[in-house]
Amino acid sequence: MKIKHLLNDAIHYAAADWYNLFILGLILFLGENLYTLPGNPPGFDIYDLTVIMFIAFLWILESGYIFRILEETVSGSTKSSKVNSIKSILIHGINENIVMFIYLSIPLVTVGLVILNGKIFLKILEMDPNTILSYLQSSKMIYFAFALISAALIYFWYMGVLLNMAHSSGTINSGFNMNKIRQRFQNAGIKNIFFVYSFIIFITLMLLFTFSTYDIVPIYIYKWNIIDIIMQFIIGPFLIISAFRMLGLLDQKLKA
Repeated sequence: MKIKHLLNDAIHYAAADWYNLFILGLILFLGENLYTLPGNPPGFDIYDLTVIMFIAFLWILESGYIFRILEETVSGSTKSSKVNSIKSILIHGINENIVMFIYLSIPLVTVGLVILNGKIFLKILEMDPNTILSYLQSSKMIYFAFALISAALIYFWYMGVLLNMAHSSGTINSGFNMNKIRQRFQNAGIKNIFFVYSFIIFITLMLLFTFSTYDIVPIYIYKWNIIDIIMQFIIGPFLIISAFRMLGLLDQKLKA
C-alpha cells in the first residue's frame, strides 16, 4: 500500500469522529496535567498517591483505546473506533502495557540503576530536558546512550509486536511469538513500518516538548499554555489516531 494512500485514509479516519478525538484529547490532557491541578499540597501523601493511580488508569485507558483502533483496522474496519466497552479497553490496555514494559525493561533498568533516585528517575521518564541534559553531560552518558539506542531498537520491533497482538485478540502470549512477529514485518514491509515508526516518534517528541513554544506564544488559560492545550486536545490525538490507523492498514489483509 502506498504511503500517500495510507496518509489519506488515516487522515479521513481520524477526522471522521470528533467526539472520540475529544475524549482521547481529554485523557491525554488530564494524564499530562492532573498532577499540577490546584489543591496539590507539598510533599507526598494520599493525594499524590490517588493522583498517580488515576493517571495510571488514564494511561491504561489511552493504551487500550489506541490498541482498539489497531485491532479493528487489521480486521478490515473502516469505521472510527468508539470509546465504549470500557472493560474491554482496559483489559487490552493492561495487556499491551505488560508486554511493552517487559520489552523495555532493559533500558528502564539500566537508567534506574544509574540514577538510584526515585524523584530524578520520574523526571527522566517524564523527559524533563534539564535533568536529561545534566546526565548526558556527566560521566554516566554512556549508560544513557545505551538505554536510548536499545529503547529505540526495541520500540521498532514493538511495531510488529502490536500488529501480531492486534491479530490475536490482544493476548500477552502473542506479543512474544517471534515467528509470527517476523511474519508481520514481512507482510507490512520494513520500510513502511519504519515510516509509521518515525511518525509515532515524531508525535511523541512533539507532545513531550510543546513547552518549548511557551515563550513564542505566551497565551495562557489558567496556568496552561494555549499551544499545550491545542497540542494535547486536538493535534496530538489526531496524529496518534492517524499513526496507528496507518500501522494497522499495513497488515490489514494478513490473517493470524
